[in-house]
Amino acid sequence: MATNSQAIAWTGTDDKLNVLVGIEKKTIDSEESKHGPALAFFNGSLYLAWTGTNKELNVMSSPDGVNWANKVTLGDTSDVGPALANAGSSLLLVFAGVDDKLNVISSTDGVKWGNKRTENETSNDEPAVAIGAFA
Repeated sequence: MATNSQAIAWTGTDDKLNVLVGIEKKTIDSEESKHGPALAFFNGSLYLAWTGTNKELNVMSSPDGVNWANKVTLGDTSDVGPALANAGSSLLLVFAGVDDKLNVISSTDGVKWGNKRTENETSNDEPAVAIGAFA
């Protein structure tokens, strides 16, 4: 039976990515960012997305918030951090590209990403995304 968990992710003052799930803190020493990361639970795993120091967008997953694997580096770049959301049957990654255009890309497994959509809106800051319904 699945249990509910809360997760927090942040970029430390040393640019290292950190994740806290319950009382378990994990610093992902091999990854750095100048921007805040994004988190989402999807298909029984926790997903972390971030913009690397080389501006490339990255996603990786963990079954427990401590053991991280399946890193994917996307071919897209950004000057700011991304947003990530569970959309039910897919995981959405929203980001402002280096051209400041808002982009949405999705994955059904957290590894293969596609169906990229570029919006007619621009931003030079980190976007936010929410999935849900109004009452």
